[in-house]
Amino acid sequence: MTRPPHGMVPHRSGTHLGPGEFLGHATRDHRGDDLAIACRIATVPAGAVRRHDHEAAHLVFAPPGYVSSAHGARADRPALIFNPPDVRHRDHVARVPVPFLAITLTGRAWSELVDRGGVDGTPRACHAPHAHQLAGALADLAVHAPAAAARRPALLFDLAWQVLAFWVDPRAIDPSPIARARAMVLDDPRCARSSTELARRVGLHPVYLARGFRRDFGTTPSALARDLRLTAACRAVAAGAPPGQAALDHGFADQAHLTRWMARRLGVTPGRLAPRRRTVPPG
Repeated sequence: MTRPPHGMVPHRSGTHLGPGEFLGHATRDHRGDDLAIACRIATVPAGAVRRHDHEAAHLVFAPPGYVSSAHGARADRPALIFNPPDVRHRDHVARVPVPFLAITLTGRAWSELVDRGGVDGTPRACHAPHAHQLAGALADLAVHAPAAAARRPALLFDLAWQVLAFWVDPRAIDPSPIARARAMVLDDPRCARSSTELARRVGLHPVYLARGFRRDFGTTPSALARDLRLTAACRAVAAGAPPGQAALDHGFADQAHLTRWMARRLGVTPGRLAPRRRTVPPG
């Protein structure tokens, strides 16, 4: 099968997708001996997605709005979805573009899943919060910290194996203090204002928390919190809020402070995100 440019897979009816191939634009791929991590942006409108099959088993970290025929899947919540080999479906997202992440299982990964009773040949969905935390951490590292992932690929694939282990037996994975700290920052970015207090709440020394956070997630609690605040401010500006007010509401000193961080992290300015106002000609 000839690969289309830019990682785009055609969505014609009857498409057969090989290992590691998914509908959408490829952003980053990380391949190991038994696992392949694919970062994609879903770009095919729902009405244009036809039934297709996947040669290899895979897990999809699906965002809200991902419509799946897997048992237990709900489109209103994020999910970790397992699809067995040769599954045939027309899973899609309700609105595009949307990023998603998939882990293709081959060799030892697939054998271990089968041997440990983690599959029964039926596509299934898992909505457990810790599954999202693990898969979210994997996505953060694979997509947003590619340099760290390239330097330490073992860390990336260790997270992928943790996702796989959780699927086999959710009780086997006890969230580490570092993972609990990350979940707390995701729930409320303000808790990262004091690294000492955050470390105390998860039972770690602040130095160990900082080292572990960078080791496991390629960032720091404060940097993660800032990126979350930046995302919230961008959404506010895109919804029509004045940039200065959005900056203050989300923890930035002023509009200039927000503008600098938007340009540094996203390559855009508030003016680019603000909705365009339609002007009515006089008379």
